[in-house]
Order: sequence, then structure tokens, then C-alpha cells
Amino acid sequence: MRSLAPSAAIAAAAAVVLAALATRVGDWAVMTDELLYQRLAISIGETGLPRLRGEFVDVYALLYPFVLSPVFAIVDMPDAVVVAHGWNGVVFASSAIPAYLLARTLDLSQAARLLAAAFAVVIPWSVIGGFLMTENAAYPASLWAAYLIQRAATRPG
Repeated sequence: MRSLAPSAAIAAAAAVVLAALATRVGDWAVMTDELLYQRLAISIGETGLPRLRGEFVDVYALLYPFVLSPVFAIVDMPDAVVVAHGWNGVVFASSAIPAYLLARTLDLSQAARLLAAAFAVVIPWSVIGGFLMTENAAYPASLWAAYLIQRAATRPG
């Protein structure tokens, strides 16, 4: 198996930078959405189920609260909000790996692969790490899905 070290290095560097920038945000900006995802993450961390005020909630956007739930289970409030913003940077930066893998399947040069990985995280949308919003998990998840679909289509088994 070919090495993922270059894309992992880009993802790690991006994670450090994005996490450092995102942790400067210590409060909510889009309060109703961010508070909803925070409350769902707390509930998933405590009970394993999406509940609000003790009642089960039929919510379809559970990927992001699930990704955030360990933060709110381990870190006490209000520090958990700052840590969650930092975690956003790490999650968002992880998109460099599937971008690199997709570029590798195209037999691009190593330089082009590294550029693909870098451009996957050095985009205007990386500012979303400052918000507790689903896009932080949806972006890398969509890149992983694209890579896995491409892989399944080219190597059925």
C-alpha cells in the first residue's frame, strides 16, 4: 500500500492551524443551530440517543452531533464550546486525506496530489470551523463518500 504520510502531514498541519484559529471563538454566532447541535451532542454523549429536554427528537442531521459528542462528554462547559471549535478544525482538516486519495486514483503526480490535499483544506469554507455547524463534518464525509464510491466502482468485489 502506498504511503499516506504526505496527506497525513498536510491534514495534521491544517488541523493545528484550523484548530488554533477556531478556538479563538468562545461563543455562538448562529445561536439556534449551534445550540441545537450542542444539545444533541450532549444528549448523545450521555444517553446515546438524540434527546432535547428529555424527549426523543426525530432529527436527521446526526452525524455532526455524533462527532461532537465525545467533546461534550469529556470536557465541562463552558470550556467544551471552545474545545468543540478546535475539534471542528481537526475534523475539517481531515478532508485532506480523501482528497489526496482521490487524486492518487487519477494517477496524478505527487505534486498534484499534495496540491489537491492542500486545496481541500485551504478554501474559504474552512472559516466554518468557527461555527458549531454540520458543515464541519459533512465536508470531509462527502469527500470520503466520493472516494469510496470511486473505489467501489473501479474495484468491485
